[in-house]
Amino acid sequence: MNVLRQNITNRYRTLGSLPIGVHGRAANTSGSSYGKKFAVRPATHDDFAAVMAIDVNQMYQGRDYLQDCYHRFLDDPNMHAVVATVDEQTAGFGVLHIFDEGESAIKRAFRVHQDFQKLGLMNMMLDDMDETLSEMQPPVKRVTHATTDDNALRYQKRYKQEGYAEIFRKRMLNYSYRGQDIPALSPSELESTKSVRLLTSNDVIHLFSNKTLVDRLFPNRMLFNTFVGFKTVQGNIKYLINSSAVMFMTSQSIPTSSSKDMEAIQTSNAQDQPMQSNEKAIPYMDMLSCGHLHMSEGVPVYEINIYNTPSNISSLNRHMLQHIHMLKKIIREVTSNNGMLMVTFHDDIADKLIIDVLNKYGIHEEIPDCGSELVWFEQELGENIRESPILERLDSSVGILK
Repeated sequence: MNVLRQNITNRYRTLGSLPIGVHGRAANTSGSSYGKKFAVRPATHDDFAAVMAIDVNQMYQGRDYLQDCYHRFLDDPNMHAVVATVDEQTAGFGVLHIFDEGESAIKRAFRVHQDFQKLGLMNMMLDDMDETLSEMQPPVKRVTHATTDDNALRYQKRYKQEGYAEIFRKRMLNYSYRGQDIPALSPSELESTKSVRLLTSNDVIHLFSNKTLVDRLFPNRMLFNTFVGFKTVQGNIKYLINSSAVMFMTSQSIPTSSSKDMEAIQTSNAQDQPMQSNEKAIPYMDMLSCGHLHMSEGVPVYEINIYNTPSNISSLNRHMLQHIHMLKKIIREVTSNNGMLMVTFHDDIADKLIIDVLNKYGIHEEIPDCGSELVWFEQELGENIRESPILERLDSSVGILK
């Protein structure tokens, strides 16, 4: 059994089937809530409807991913999902995600029902997660946090006081679109995307083993996708390539030992053809892009993350065309004609280059109040595991943390 899941199982077996708080003690509050029984317990698949019924008023600017990811989160042995209850009524939810092969943790997807905010439910869930972290062997090395640049500025003093160091920033654009406004790619544009090759999990293993290339592509050897900073380790690949996530690459001139080798590389991602290994092309990679799709209340939310070697953006247009092509396929497959798109990229790519492509393909409407950068923070853990007070404000202001 996974170490995280084993620790959780043992602790809740000790506390009973429905633990009250973290340490098994009843919690009362003053006023109208006096005498109510508060509890935190592991979330189950049967809690789905109750968790989805928590009114969170446009979580994450309408981009909430939990409805699409809930069951996958519960099935992941590296995730510890909890619900907070008041008199056994579901009132809150959150997830402790252990990643980077056990070295890092992030507390995410938090929400508290508006009728039960400011009662300490957020702190109870955080205490539960900190108890889990304190029992992990080998111990987690760092707790992480992702936010937008406006929140990073607003809470910078608090982040510093709590020992969080800023690690990395990426530029970010957020747009809404209408499916009928996005044209199909022309035959020549489709032809240009054939050089944008789809990566397999084995390809990414080869990529991550090439430390020189990793250092050129990924600041801090990290992929900052879906509001999580994933280190370039094999255990994270399942979060980068799965039924909802893809990775693409392009490469520059590739010296090969024979024309047969070159032909195999050039045709490895021909449209609708079986994938072949990209191992020979990987050392010459100049750009990598990731696509991720989730549904939020029936609306598709597609995220594009772009990574380029320093000052090399010659393949940008081909990558963007590949993702526009993906987006067009998504529009055909879902019932909603409207959707949202987020693009993140290094700061050596000018916003205008991305915007011009989006505008050309009918994506014009920028979503306001989303910030212009994603910011990644890390708190190195010592002997004492403590809660992250940064999250306490979510009891009254849900939607800051991804």
